[in-house]
Amino acid sequence: MHRIQALVTLILSVLLLVPGVNGAESDEGISGKIYYNWTYDADPDAAGYNEFTLTRLYLAYGKNLSESIKITLTTDILNDGTAWVAYQKYAYLSYKLGMGKAFIGLQGMNVFNITESNWGYRFLAKSSMDAHKFASSADMGLGYAATFAENVHLHFTVTNGEGYKHVEESKHKKLAAQAVFGEKSLAAHTGFNAGAAFSYEPYEFGVDTTESVSVLTVFGAFATESLRIGGEFDRRIDSGVHTKQIMAAYVDFHISAIHKIHMNVFGRVEIFDEDTEADGNEMSILAGISLSPVKTFHIAPTLQIGDLASGDLGLAAFQLNFEFKF
Repeated sequence: MHRIQALVTLILSVLLLVPGVNGAESDEGISGKIYYNWTYDADPDAAGYNEFTLTRLYLAYGKNLSESIKITLTTDILNDGTAWVAYQKYAYLSYKLGMGKAFIGLQGMNVFNITESNWGYRFLAKSSMDAHKFASSADMGLGYAATFAENVHLHFTVTNGEGYKHVEESKHKKLAAQAVFGEKSLAAHTGFNAGAAFSYEPYEFGVDTTESVSVLTVFGAFATESLRIGGEFDRRIDSGVHTKQIMAAYVDFHISAIHKIHMNVFGRVEIFDEDTEADGNEMSILAGISLSPVKTFHIAPTLQIGDLASGDLGLAAFQLNFEFKF
């Protein structure tokens, strides 16, 4: 394990020695996102049977300290079922070095960020790996992301492994690497992508035993002006317990713009296996329509069948979802 950490450190050190890139970053100032919905569940005993909920509020601030250095702060305010709680999701400094950027602090992780973008509807449901807790979306540590030949993107991180909602409780660190070929943000651009990500973290199991959790994902998607299709295969191998597995596919089709209101239809199918050594798995489906009078405002009536992403819904639920950005 120490050899692996040393190798990662060496790779990061070599990358950081490449001369810096000039040019100021954008996205300064204050911005935010709000996720809001109304849920009606077919099961009257289900949580959220008939309720209005503000599920998420992100408040972000960015400030360029120089042409190559920027600080980013993002607070995540959510409803945990009993009360509103606030977490600091991002609090990092980014430094343009070589062909990419170094990240220091509480930063975004590199395991499912691309698949979340390929899915494109985070305000409706989390990505598959996020929903089933295969990995965290943010963590404390060091990172480096670089782009080569415009289409090859690499991202390495060394973090605590606890995520942004928990403090570090062990001496071990989580190593993660991601490689992507193509366009990383298909929800906003046309093109395609294909890639993989891998993470590894040991943990103490019992008195004198060390086990490990490793996560592997492979994914791909493509998008035109009116169509986006993607899929992923994810495995979480816990040497001390068992292996979990996810297969998911999603599609989004832009129908038309009526009186400047853009209309999309979308769907997502997911098969989750809690234990690959045991029989049985869970299939869930989400389908709906997205209406957008402006880019910063979305309305989406959806039907969810099965325990998809949100986790608290019954066998079937109707939701009216809203996303506001500023």
